[in-house]
Amino acid sequence: MKYIKIIFLISVLLFIESTCYSQYKKKGVSQLKIEPEIHDLGKIKEVDGVVIVKFVITNISKKPYILNYSYSGCGCVAAKISKKPLMPNEKREIAVTFNPKRRPGVFHQDISLMSNNKKSLDKLQLVGEVIPRPKSVTELYPVKAINGLNVSSDILPLGIISQNEKHIGVISYYNDSKESVNLRVNVTGNKLGVANVTSNKIEPNRGGQIHFSYNLIDGTYYGELKNSIELYINGEKWETSINVNALVVFNFFEMSEEERRMAPRAIISPKKYVVAYGERKEVLILNNGKSDLKILSVIPSGDDIKYELKQDIIEPNKTGKIILYIIETKDKLSSGDVTLMINSPESPIITIKLNTLNK
Repeated sequence: MKYIKIIFLISVLLFIESTCYSQYKKKGVSQLKIEPEIHDLGKIKEVDGVVIVKFVITNISKKPYILNYSYSGCGCVAAKISKKPLMPNEKREIAVTFNPKRRPGVFHQDISLMSNNKKSLDKLQLVGEVIPRPKSVTELYPVKAINGLNVSSDILPLGIISQNEKHIGVISYYNDSKESVNLRVNVTGNKLGVANVTSNKIEPNRGGQIHFSYNLIDGTYYGELKNSIELYINGEKWETSINVNALVVFNFFEMSEEERRMAPRAIISPKKYVVAYGERKEVLILNNGKSDLKILSVIPSGDDIKYELKQDIIEPNKTGKIILYIIETKDKLSSGDVTLMINSPESPIITIKLNTLNK
C-alpha cells in the first residue's frame, strides 16, 4: 500500500507530463498581457477559508494562444482554465483559488501556464500573508508516540526532487508529559537519507524538530526513495516508524536554453493499454529530440506488473521498446502503472497505464 501511495501521488501531481516549467522560465517574448501582474491578497485569515481571485489575460500577439494546462508546485493554489484558443486581442478571465489551510505566514505562489508558446512561460502570481488560527497541542502533534512524546506526522512525503541538490523535510515533536524525555533517531532504508534532532533531551511542555535530508549532490540515483525514521524514546523503540518517500528526477532546473533546445524528447502513444494476463504489450518510445534519450529508471506500481526494457538509450529520431505485461493475481483482476524516469526536460516522468479483465 505504501508503494501505491507514492504512485498515486505521482499521478495526482503529474497529470501533466512535465514538472520542470514550474521552476524555470525561458527568456523569450510572451504572447500574453496578464492583469494584474501580481495579485496581492494582503493579510487573510486561515479561518475564512478559500479565497478566489481573477486574472485577466490578453493575447497581444498575432497568433492564437492555446493553454494546454496549468501547473503549481503547491496543492493550495489552482487555476480554472479553458483550452479554447485565445485569439489575437481577445481577453479572458482566469479564476484562481487559494486555500490558506495549514499555510501560515507570508506566501508567494506561482501558477505556470503551459501553452503553445514555446518561447516563453507565463505565470499567475499570488502573494499575501496567512494569519493562522490558534491550534491545540493535539492538532499540532496528532500522532501519539510513547512516553509522553507526540509527533506531527508519521509520514514525510518529499515529493519530486532532483539530483545535485540537498533536500530537507521536517517532523515536529512535543513532550506532553510531566517528565523530561530523551530522544534518539535511526534511519533505515536507502543510505542517502540522514536524520537528526534539534535536541535529544526534551523538557515537559517543550518541543523540537527531526530534520531529514537526502543528499543527492554526488549521486546518480533516479526513481523512488523510501526510508524509515525509527524513534527511541527513553531508550524504548516506538513500534511505529516515520515513513519517508520521494521521487528523484533528472535535474533539468539548471539547464541552459541551448541545452533545452538540444534535449531529447520522448513520444509514447497511446499511454493506456488493456491486456490479457501474460499478454506482452510492446510499447514504442520515439525520441523526437536532438540528443540521446536515456531511460534512467523504470518503476512498476506493483509486483504483478512486469517489464522488459529493450534499450535504455535511444538515439535522436530512433524508436526504442519496452515490453509490459501483467501476471495473474488471486483477485483475477489487476491494473497498474509503469513509470519511466527519463532525461527529457519536457517530460522527465512518463506514466503508462495497464489494465486487464477477468478471464
